[in-house]
Amino acid sequence: MTSNTIGSQYDHIIQQTGDGFAVATLSFISQNYGRGNFNRVKKTIGLSSLIIFLFCMSLSVILLFLAYPLCKIMSDTDAVIEYAVLRIRIMSTTYFFCGLMSNYANAIKGLGKPVVAMMVSIFGSCVLRILWVYTVLQMNRTLFMLYIIWPISWCITSIMLILCLIPIYKKCKMRYEKEHKEAISSLTENDDAVMSEAAVYDSTEQINEENI
Repeated sequence: MTSNTIGSQYDHIIQQTGDGFAVATLSFISQNYGRGNFNRVKKTIGLSSLIIFLFCMSLSVILLFLAYPLCKIMSDTDAVIEYAVLRIRIMSTTYFFCGLMSNYANAIKGLGKPVVAMMVSIFGSCVLRILWVYTVLQMNRTLFMLYIIWPISWCITSIMLILCLIPIYKKCKMRYEKEHKEAISSLTENDDAVMSEAAVYDSTEQINEENI
């Protein structure tokens, strides 16, 4: 328990970094989606994913090399330090998956589908881990097998979110383009009607002037 607490104090730094960029993704995508700027939506998803990967991996490398001395600050017990370092080595090197998972979930939310993101995240972050604990972990009851489900669930959830994000993006883009064309067509028809009425009015006025 102590080793888990120590390890989580450090690897949560990486998690907060990834989540921070993911929150920014939600804001950028929702704003550009509202404006119908889908090129920026696509660009935001790609750039934010790259930034999250680079920042998280940079912090992971630093934390990986400093894992032992950092844990040594928190405890003098060898067993506690050993298990804390184990957690950091597993979690820190794969935390970019967690950041990407949050990023894709927020991208889906920004496109107006929060329920989809919620259901996929619940399955990957809760249901999958519970199944792991009651099946795979029972075959090999070690801390490594317990910790490893976190990166596995992040990776699987990220893939599932990408598979949901692609059709949602395409559908939203097609719907916007259709509505945009209908709006332009409606404006054109109204303009034609106004011009026709103006022409009729001018003709009537001209006839009246001739009669006078």
